[in-house]
Amino acid sequence: MSASSLAVVEATLPATLPLYTFHISAQADPGMLPRLVHEYAKRDLVPVRFHAHFAAIDRLEVEIVMEGGDDDLAALIANKLRVIPFVLEVRQR
Repeated sequence: MSASSLAVVEATLPATLPLYTFHISAQADPGMLPRLVHEYAKRDLVPVRFHAHFAAIDRLEVEIVMEGGDDDLAALIANKLRVIPFVLEVRQR
């Protein structure tokens, strides 16, 4: 591949995609994590990071990072996460 061909390939690659981070506080429930992931899966999205831990014996803290999309999609997902049963709070940045 010549240098000019490489330049064309590099020029067509997308710039770094935006990252959207969702911080979710939820009651500890066996079905909570699949319900959260479902909001991404039904849009054919795979989070680049998914971290969950117990903040208390009855409360989960979850961080989900999504790459790509736009502000409207991120706001839509945040709103969908907020209405999941047992979700206490969703913060998105």
